[in-house]
Amino acid sequence: MAITCEGADLSRRVLITGGSGFVGLHLCAQLRREGLEPVVFDRCAPRMPDAPEWIEGDVLDAAALSKAMGDVGGVFHLASILSVETTEKRPRDTLDVAILGTRNVCLAARPDQRIVLSSTSEVYGDAPTVPTDESAPVSPKGVYGMAKLACEQYVRTLPNFTVLRYFSVYGPGQAPGFVIPRFTRQAVAGEPITVYGDGEQIRAFCHVADIARGSVAAYRCAAAAGATYNIGNPAEPVTMNDLARLVIAEAASTSCITHITFEKSDRTAKREIYRRIPDITAARNDLGYAPRKNLKGGLDDVIRSLKE
Repeated sequence: MAITCEGADLSRRVLITGGSGFVGLHLCAQLRREGLEPVVFDRCAPRMPDAPEWIEGDVLDAAALSKAMGDVGGVFHLASILSVETTEKRPRDTLDVAILGTRNVCLAARPDQRIVLSSTSEVYGDAPTVPTDESAPVSPKGVYGMAKLACEQYVRTLPNFTVLRYFSVYGPGQAPGFVIPRFTRQAVAGEPITVYGDGEQIRAFCHVADIARGSVAAYRCAAAAGATYNIGNPAEPVTMNDLARLVIAEAASTSCITHITFEKSDRTAKREIYRRIPDITAARNDLGYAPRKNLKGGLDDVIRSLKE
């Protein structure tokens, strides 16, 4: 476990709660590329060859978190419980980690520290307007979206916060329960690809490298203080049926597509969000954010990583 060096330049040091997770690892790499020094605060050590500084800790431990935050210039607050199945089965844990963890971040924050909260498009629920911009009404349908909405309200009490609502993140190293890792794993194995419901749900997926670039851009932009941004890629909305076909093609797979009812999946029809596409005009204008990775190239990244 690494702790701060005396005389360190705090303006370059950035804490990432939950930094050993999927987005956190890509964020660490992006911060380093931009000359910043990521410090991971997590219960697990970072799983990467050239690991960043790591402080073992839990966001529910207010004292440990406060100590870690005292030695950095800003914080990316990513720590949370993820996946529909896990959050719906463990609602209390999901709410505690999100809400109490965010409260602890807010209590420890200095006025000069930029706190960037990782939120989610799930706060919109089934948005009445698609693509959806940040002014849309919020109406989450599940525990995770509700927890993140509460976190957003907490950080709004700070003088120097930014909220980032991520849309449908994917990429190499994502947990197997998410849709693209699941589809690619099934395709590479030649197994039937299981699509929930009628498969006409629409998503606009965003590669994790673009998520990381957008996140760092928000952190470095002084004008982003006090603002909320959608971070995603609206360029290629796709139904789950078409996504499955694309994965089969990119993996050169013999898999077929099979549909299963929501009752046999990890969610219910009532919990499902049917259209999720971001309007990223604000992030383009304020942050210069522009996603670079198209869906085909991103799927190739995931398939290659899985085969390796």
